[in-house]
Amino acid sequence: MKTASRDEMAPGVPDRPTAARPPRRSRLGTQLAASIALSVATVIGALTIVGMRLAERQLDADLREAARLPAVALADDIELRTEPMAAESLVPVLRDFMNAAVDLSSISVFKVENGRAVPFVGTSVVSEPPTAVVQQAISTRQPAWTEEVPHSAIIAVPVLR
Repeated sequence: MKTASRDEMAPGVPDRPTAARPPRRSRLGTQLAASIALSVATVIGALTIVGMRLAERQLDADLREAARLPAVALADDIELRTEPMAAESLVPVLRDFMNAAVDLSSISVFKVENGRAVPFVGTSVVSEPPTAVVQQAISTRQPAWTEEVPHSAIIAVPVLR
């Protein structure tokens, strides 16, 4: 068996084993990875924003509905009463509605004098009831609401006696 001498080997080939160099990462691969990461982050960010806006709209709709149902029920209760409306007889009814609907902050009942809404009785002595939305409900004879205060719905329901 013949062994090759150093002179017979190809020039420039080392005679001992060398460590293999890791392959170089190409710039294109790095750019592609960064581009994909940026795209994914953008999509996730956009979906988060859209989801937050949808959740906020749903929360506002739920808030309006939570205020509308007791307002309509109270208006129906007052409409069905046969006795004349008196503040003393309405106060216990308002308290019952406030206890039943814990999300409510106050209830106000208005009466119409000379075509204008005038506060009659309410559960809050601190907050001033919004007469503009009440006047709108009186003129249209339909429920009306406003969201002047963020995350708070003010509902006015006319009592048609």
